[in-house]
Amino acid sequence: MKSIIYFLLLNSLMLIQSCDDTSCPPDKKVGSINISDTSLMFFPYENNLTLVFKDNAGEEVSFRSNMGVKIEELKLAVKYTCSELKYDGRTSFEYLEGQYKSVLFSTVPEKFSFTISLFTEVLDREKRLFYDKLVIDLSSTGYIGRGEIVTDYRGNDSFKDKVMIDYPMEIMDSIVLNNKVYRDIYATELFDGEQFNRQVYFSKVKGLVGFKFDSTIYNLDRIE
Repeated sequence: MKSIIYFLLLNSLMLIQSCDDTSCPPDKKVGSINISDTSLMFFPYENNLTLVFKDNAGEEVSFRSNMGVKIEELKLAVKYTCSELKYDGRTSFEYLEGQYKSVLFSTVPEKFSFTISLFTEVLDREKRLFYDKLVIDLSSTGYIGRGEIVTDYRGNDSFKDKVMIDYPMEIMDSIVLNNKVYRDIYATELFDGEQFNRQVYFSKVKGLVGFKFDSTIYNLDRIE
């Protein structure tokens, strides 16, 4: 009887070991890559800023960032080393450690909020080609606008056709918002309809400079 129990225990241990051998190993870091200096020029925000906007009636709305600017680690997979979904439902890969820089601003009370995110994405895994992208997202009691800008192709301009942009932005020489001129503007796609007329305007130098919210136009008046 003891020999049977011993055999069963030994068999179980061998089975566990066998499963362990076939499960995916941890991800492996093989290098790092930072957001380029060219891309960082598109991110003008620092901690402890207040952005004061005015509407077309002259009323002020202030945006503040309670959490400030965040820089987080980002894994950019360059080679998949294991894909054994039948064992543990995950994959393993070799990766470069990238950066994800972001900031969240909101009004008090929270009528509007917007996020700016800047990060690196993989363009071609085998060739280890990358590009940097900025995403702006502004919302209220509903959607106002979302846009994406390739801030740096990182020397890979010949591969532009491979870059996927879901929310392209129109480049404008200038725009007038509430009698104030802003130059070199990126504009989100106009979100219009029977009850809506919404659009977001972004400047490389100043960040968010204005937006349309139905019948109201807001423009950046000052930064405190």
